[in-house]
Amino acid sequence: MFSPSKNQVRQFLSSLSAADVKHIDGTLLPHLEGTCDLLESWGNRPAVSIAGLCHALYGTEGFALDLVSPEIRSNLQDLIGEEAEELVYLFGSCDRGYLYSRIINGRSLEFRNRFTGAVTTLESRQICDLLEVTVANELVILRRKREPSVTERTYWLDLFEPSRHSLSNHAWTEIDETLRPGELRRHSVTRRFLRSIRKHAAQTASRVTETPALSWFKKAG
Repeated sequence: MFSPSKNQVRQFLSSLSAADVKHIDGTLLPHLEGTCDLLESWGNRPAVSIAGLCHALYGTEGFALDLVSPEIRSNLQDLIGEEAEELVYLFGSCDRGYLYSRIINGRSLEFRNRFTGAVTTLESRQICDLLEVTVANELVILRRKREPSVTERTYWLDLFEPSRHSLSNHAWTEIDETLRPGELRRHSVTRRFLRSIRKHAAQTASRVTETPALSWFKKAG
């Protein structure tokens, strides 16, 4: 199995001036390294951790600059191996709005390539790896903030909770600790309860005479 050297990859990133590229509140290289380190600490395969180190090289929907052209993928494949490069390409080509809406709404996890517009169904392993890198990427960003807002926490919890079965236990523990302090944990449980009641109300609306209480539950949450 191909196992690239992290030092070689770091040298490559330095040659691309990743340490000088602006990213959120800092520069790109520390973010890439932080993502890789987090994935590694969760016990992921080397290919996943190395993909974390390179995850933004083709650009992303939220980071427009591509340090490596996605039209010449063989260069990165030669450096980090086909498995890791495939994951970097998945991450960079992901139409996040399309995928995230399907996750949040409980729909089948079709993947739309933002470069080509092609829609495909990913294999289970690809979904797990893509979500693992996504979680690591977002947690590294959120940890750079002194205190993520309740809106940010709630958004990411709504995205990650339906994907829990596809994430490693270590990743989920980090999500819980970073995004769900005690007060928000209680709020999240209440919201899930209200959503389940609202869903049940919608299913039975045609058979049950609406009461003030039923009407409130349908609007709540």
